[in-house]
Amino acid sequence: MDFALGLDIGGTKIEGAIISDKGKIFDKYRTETHAEKSRLAIVNNITTVIKKLINTEIIGIGLGVPGFVDKHGKILFMPNISKLINFNIKTYLEKKFKLPIKIDNDANCFTLAEHLYGAGRGYDNMIGLILGTGIGAGIIINGKIYAGKTGSAGEFGHCIIDPTADEIHRNYKGDFESFCSGPNIVARYKEAGGKNQDVTVEHILKLKSSDSVAKQIRKETIKYLAIGVGNIINSLNPDIIVFGGGVSNANFYRDLKHELKRYTIPEPLKHVKILKNKLGGDSGVIGAASLVFC
Repeated sequence: MDFALGLDIGGTKIEGAIISDKGKIFDKYRTETHAEKSRLAIVNNITTVIKKLINTEIIGIGLGVPGFVDKHGKILFMPNISKLINFNIKTYLEKKFKLPIKIDNDANCFTLAEHLYGAGRGYDNMIGLILGTGIGAGIIINGKIYAGKTGSAGEFGHCIIDPTADEIHRNYKGDFESFCSGPNIVARYKEAGGKNQDVTVEHILKLKSSDSVAKQIRKETIKYLAIGVGNIINSLNPDIIVFGGGVSNANFYRDLKHELKRYTIPEPLKHVKILKNKLGGDSGVIGAASLVFC
């Protein structure tokens, strides 16, 4: 059995784990990212996680990052950890640890993990759709991650679903993310007059609620989800769409499937499965480690 170290690097935390080539977790360690600090401080936090786990014999290290990297490992775009932009983290870590380093977007890592070991196992054409602080996605075509020319394939969160929105709502651009990311669902609730200042996405998307504003926003959100997901189905005709991120924990799947009938070509809709992820918060580290095995 082979082992790899998977790192899930986010704007607030860095999580590492030793993963077997069967997708099993054997050890874990987590620390804060401190994205507001210097590049050196952030890189030191990354290397600290690696050093805590590297006692196990591994064949390589995989990194999932919240941005885009070029084929050489240089970070091109990473708004949540902007100090690392233009830094070649792959070269740095290879020199430091003398091990192969693989790196990819965190949405691709989520999708790869669910494809190999989770809800998407056994399906050749899959979308991993993350509904969290933002909206991102990974695309698998014929069993392989599709990254596109510059590595930015799957940015469905920036697809426009209501071009008039910016004329009505000053803070929304009219894209998928503006309506269906977690923070924006909450923002729309408050903008509509919702009184619960501590409201959560789960409360808003609750199937049966006595909160009339939450009911209204739930209905609108499911409509916008159906438009966004319907566009994905119409464009890519996947076997399965696996949802991840905090919003995926809410109870909306049955109503989404019904609403999709309004926005989706019947034949591909009939054949696509829409499921919640199986790996939960472990998908990031499992997917990152799987980059080493693939």
